[in-house]
Amino acid sequence: MKYVRSLCRFHRILLYLVVLLVPALLWGAARPAFGTVVLELDGQRLATDVPPVVESGRVLVPFRSLLEALGAQVTWDARTRTASAVRRGQYVQLTVDSTLALVNGNQVQIDVPARNLNGHIFVPARFVSEQLGASVEWDATANVVRISSRPGLRTVTESVAVNGKTYSARVVEIPRSAGLKAEVALAQGRVGAVEDLAGMASRVGAIAAINGTYFQAYATPPDPWNTIIYDGRAVHVGDPRGTVGFRGDGTAVIGLLQVKIEGELDGSYAWPNNWYAYGLNHTPAPGGSSVYIFTPDHGPNLGFAYGTAVVVENGQIQSVVTDQDVTIPPDGFVINLTGNETYLLDRFTPGLSIGYRTVFTDAYGRDWSGVTAAVAAGPLLLVDGQVVVNPAAERFQEDKILTLASTRSAIGIKPDGTVLLVVVPGITVSDMAVLMQSLGARDAQCLDGGGSSGLWFRGHYIFQPGRLLSNALVFVPQDGP
Repeated sequence: MKYVRSLCRFHRILLYLVVLLVPALLWGAARPAFGTVVLELDGQRLATDVPPVVESGRVLVPFRSLLEALGAQVTWDARTRTASAVRRGQYVQLTVDSTLALVNGNQVQIDVPARNLNGHIFVPARFVSEQLGASVEWDATANVVRISSRPGLRTVTESVAVNGKTYSARVVEIPRSAGLKAEVALAQGRVGAVEDLAGMASRVGAIAAINGTYFQAYATPPDPWNTIIYDGRAVHVGDPRGTVGFRGDGTAVIGLLQVKIEGELDGSYAWPNNWYAYGLNHTPAPGGSSVYIFTPDHGPNLGFAYGTAVVVENGQIQSVVTDQDVTIPPDGFVINLTGNETYLLDRFTPGLSIGYRTVFTDAYGRDWSGVTAAVAAGPLLLVDGQVVVNPAAERFQEDKILTLASTRSAIGIKPDGTVLLVVVPGITVSDMAVLMQSLGARDAQCLDGGGSSGLWFRGHYIFQPGRLLSNALVFVPQDGP
């Protein structure tokens, strides 16, 4: 009987050991992180269908969840037990339980292999991320794996003290090495419409976006107020105000831009063949005096039926009509004249060749050649590292710009070309200048503010605007996701 009791005790111990060892055998040396390891991609927490695991001090993450979030094309071959990914011209392949990986056709030794754990393929986070052009940081204190899809690209919230006050600045940093290019997004693809910031950003495949220039938020049509350069051409012109522009090579310029529109007839810009316009794609006030040019960027037609319209197609005046909502030719433009400016009609004879040009000058002598995307807003905050705030000089008259605190959006350029997109609640323009200086900006300016302030990054609002917007600055990949 004593022998039987001993045997039963032995069986219970053996069963207990089996219960402990079988999961270990199934999982190998990998242990679930049980939610203690957090993945962040470009400053945003990355949700995965199953939690990461840790093996030999290395974090292994679900293969498909991570790499698809990075924008890679992923494949799994069950026959060969290989997981492959391609991103931005880089290729990596891992075989389950093998310490040999294939990177761009070359074999590479890795210390921790891929694992198949309960039907989920796990791969070493640092190895695959870095081989595909991302960077990885391990925060042992917070148990966070921070992955940047484009090295240096990040979003942070900075506490910045200015004149005895501490402000919370929402910031997106975009270094030149991130491989993003700046573009202007127009609401619904045209001047004079509105759309939510997320919609504009998503439609053009942006990674980051911030609200652009001021516009008529409480009037119809919701035309912009200031200069916009879109796809290499001016599509709206306003008063000289702080303007940020980007060239195709990624370089940026911030200055005080003035745009003048000069017209010609029969190839001559000299009198009596010269003419002028106040601006582009801006609906004139009824009963006033003005000359505005409307291009296809405004939409298919003028949208109003007053004044005299000169219809131009294929570089030639086609017709002159009065008080009609005319169609804007896809390969031309319409000149609308009202009030005293209709004296110019003596020059616009159907059949004449006609054209116009935009001339850029800058109060700070900045070079605007090659700029393909720009928005003016203001006021200027910093030029060459120095505070230059002077809203009145930029024809601002509203107290909310001159003296009061409000939510403000701003863009800054660091000496190394890094772009700062910033939104700060409850701050004056003068304090905003010092704050941008503290963040390392060399040149900076305000964008539209108040309810228009919005900052969007990788599918999420960092700061959500309180209204639909007329336009935005967006940053899109130059070379795929």
